[in-house]
Amino acid sequence: MKKIFYLVFILAFGLMVTGCERKKADVVFWHTMGKENQNVLNEIIKDFNELHPDIKIEHQQKGGYDELLSAIRTALPAGNEPNMSFSYTDHVAAYNSGANIRVKELSSFINDPTHGFTDDEKADFVESYFDEGSVYQQEGIYSLPFSKSTELMFYNKTFFDKHNLTVPKTWAETAAVAQQIRSIIDGDANIKDKDKVYPIGYDSAANLFITASEQKNLPYTVIENGEGKVLFADKTKNDGTKEMMQYFDNLYTRKLFVTKQELGGSYTSDLFIEQKLFMSIGSTAGVKYNEPVDRNKEAFEVGIAPIPQFDSENVKMIQQGPNINMFDKDEKSNLNTWKFMKFLVSPEVSAKYAAFTGYAPVRKSSYQTAVYQERLKQVTNPVPLEALKAKVAKIYEEISQYGFVSPAFDRSSNARLEVDKVFNQLFTNKEYHEAATTAEKKLEIIQDILEKAYNRIVY
Repeated sequence: MKKIFYLVFILAFGLMVTGCERKKADVVFWHTMGKENQNVLNEIIKDFNELHPDIKIEHQQKGGYDELLSAIRTALPAGNEPNMSFSYTDHVAAYNSGANIRVKELSSFINDPTHGFTDDEKADFVESYFDEGSVYQQEGIYSLPFSKSTELMFYNKTFFDKHNLTVPKTWAETAAVAQQIRSIIDGDANIKDKDKVYPIGYDSAANLFITASEQKNLPYTVIENGEGKVLFADKTKNDGTKEMMQYFDNLYTRKLFVTKQELGGSYTSDLFIEQKLFMSIGSTAGVKYNEPVDRNKEAFEVGIAPIPQFDSENVKMIQQGPNINMFDKDEKSNLNTWKFMKFLVSPEVSAKYAAFTGYAPVRKSSYQTAVYQERLKQVTNPVPLEALKAKVAKIYEEISQYGFVSPAFDRSSNARLEVDKVFNQLFTNKEYHEAATTAEKKLEIIQDILEKAYNRIVY
């Protein structure tokens, strides 16, 4: 009798355990979100499951972007990749290099009459954000925009107001204002170590090179006939590139301008909050690093403005931030993944994620949603960081139309890594700055710097 009871108990317990087993995820999503952003994502998934209770979403944080890229490249050969992931364009280009196209082309879903986007919904996307999904060697759309950012100029409004300075809009105006600030620095007995105080700094030298090239219509990279090409070292096309590099070297030599490399790796925002820099160009994703009170520094009012332009008729601002892509699985898995991707980029969800994370919405109508309008009201928040975030949220709608992204292909990321170094190599080149060096020789030195950078890009 005891044996029978024991067997019945074991059977019942086994059935109970089986019934309590967690359902395997229908969609696995790998990303780089920190804890706070994951909390927002969890709320979004909860909202999604109210509409699709049959689709279980599992998300996993994989470290930074390099770690995520490495994890996926390791998983792909074994078929262990997730259903979807965060991705930069260079990542997708890497996943699709070679004979196998591992990232799902999305046109069939986008244009599907049942599950896709209507013409009005397509038009509601910020155009440059949506177009980023098709900047590849292969034709088609391989990602949807998700959390986008760009660069802004953060400036010390307290300092500008005190000295009656005008916020510059062009690089010519920036040079003039920087010279005014240099004179103020040099004439202020209270400022110590004047050689370590600068009017303006640019955090990312790579972004400076790429954006300045785009603003001046100079050759950087291109895809021609399905082949990615790097053009910045081409002697027949790069006279303007060399002139552009000389322009910024002139600013650096006059102690008006600096990039992160010349600061020994310190971010320009670090000097900005210490009031050793009065204009700092950096990512909107790093807005909190430009607010002094939040980082326990002496308070001053932070202003924001679009980055300087070379040509007011050709306004260009680099767009950054991850997209979302799908890895090709079976038909049912792909459809479940698409439903979640589509939900993530819907106007209300995009607004919610942007409002709480500081990224830009990817849909135009998101700016009019209640949740985003509430974020904009925070410009009067007594907490300086919240007020600054609201200022950034407000300017996104104005500047999103000027975004651009470079073509993505195998090794395009290498091109970015190399141009990140060329300004510093010029600024610190002793021969270039010797009085006896001729104008012709100066151009030869710049060409040599560019060619060496090009040669380090391995094909």
